[in-house]
Amino acid sequence: MHSVNFPLPGEQEAPIDYFSRWHANVAPTGLYGINIPSRYGGLGLGHWDRFEAIADMSRRDTSAGAILQSVTLGTGMFLSASEQLREMWLPKLATGEEIATICITEPKSGARIGSLETTLSPALDEGYVLTGSKQFIANAHVGTVHGVIAKRASSDRSALRHTGVIVPSRSAGVETGAVDDLDGLKHFNVGGIRFNNVRVPAEHVLLGNKGLQLAHRSITLFGKLNLAAVAYGALLRSWDETQNYLSSDTGRAKQLEQIGAIRGLIGEVQRCISESRALCFSAAHSIDCGEPEEDLILAAKASTVNHAISGILACISIMGARGGSAAAGHVTRLSDVIQTMAPAGTESVNLAQLSKFALGKYKEVGIYGS
Repeated sequence: MHSVNFPLPGEQEAPIDYFSRWHANVAPTGLYGINIPSRYGGLGLGHWDRFEAIADMSRRDTSAGAILQSVTLGTGMFLSASEQLREMWLPKLATGEEIATICITEPKSGARIGSLETTLSPALDEGYVLTGSKQFIANAHVGTVHGVIAKRASSDRSALRHTGVIVPSRSAGVETGAVDDLDGLKHFNVGGIRFNNVRVPAEHVLLGNKGLQLAHRSITLFGKLNLAAVAYGALLRSWDETQNYLSSDTGRAKQLEQIGAIRGLIGEVQRCISESRALCFSAAHSIDCGEPEEDLILAAKASTVNHAISGILACISIMGARGGSAAAGHVTRLSDVIQTMAPAGTESVNLAQLSKFALGKYKEVGIYGS
C-alpha cells in the first residue's frame, strides 16, 4: 500500500473536528473500501492490505490509524448483508459518502453478546422496533449508518435470539450520548448511542437470527487484526524515533549501540516487530485465502498489543531520560496502545478462546458471505 497524505491532529482539537478534516483527505483515496469488492466500487484488496494501510497510518499518527481501522471495521457487517443491501450501501461506504459503525457493546453487558439488552421487537403494523443503548462505539458521533446487534423477540415474545440490523443515524429515535474522554487516542471519536423505539424495515435485518455469528465474524475477521495494526504502527513509530536518537550527535557521542545492555534492548524491539509482523501476516493471509485460521487471529491480537507495549517500553529505556520526553512521544503512544487492549477482546479473553481451540471446543465463524 502507498502512503496516504492526511492532516495531523491539533493538540487541543476535538475528535469530531479532527475526523472531519481527516475524512476530507482520506475518503477520496478509496481506503474506506479497501476490502469492498470492486463490483461495489471498492478497491477489492485483501486483509493484509488493510493491515498494512492501518499500520502505516498509525505509524504517523495513532489516532488517525484508529480512525481508519474503525471505518474499515464498519464495512464488515455489511459484507454479510443480502445482495440488495450490499448494492444499496457498499458503494456509498466505499466512497465515504456513508460512514458505518458496528454497535455491539452496551453499558451493562460490555461485549458479552449473550447478555445484551438492546431488543428488536415486531412492530404492530409491519417491520420492527429497536430499543436499547450502546456504549464505547467507534465513530458514534460521525457515523451515518449503524450496524446494530440486538436480541430479537419472536412474534409471541416467547423466545429471544440475536440478529443484526442496519439503522441510518438520521432515523427517528437515534440519539448520540456523551463523547468518551479516552486517556489515549485523544483524537479518536468514541461514545454512546441510544435507540429509542427506532422503526426498522424488515429488509434491514441481517442474517435472520444469526446475530451472534455476525458479531463474532465482524470482530474476528476485521476487528482483531485492525487493532493489532494500530498497535504495530505505534511500535514502528517509537522505533523510528529511537533510531533517530541513536544516529543523532548525542547518540553517537554516547556510543549507545556499543553498550551490551542497549544492544539487548534493541534486539528486544526487533523481536517484537518481527514476531508481530509474522503472526499478523499469517493470520491475514489465512483470511485472504478464504480459510481463516482463527487461532492465529486470536494470537495475533493478544501478542501484537503486548509486543507493542514491551517494544515501546524498551525504546524508552534505550533513550534513557529522553525517552520520557514529550518530544519522543513514547509515553503518548504507550497510552494509545493501551486503548487497543480491550476492544475485540482483552488478552485474557483471547487466551480463553485459544484454550477452547486447544481443547477442540472452539466454534469457528467462517468467511463472510458464506
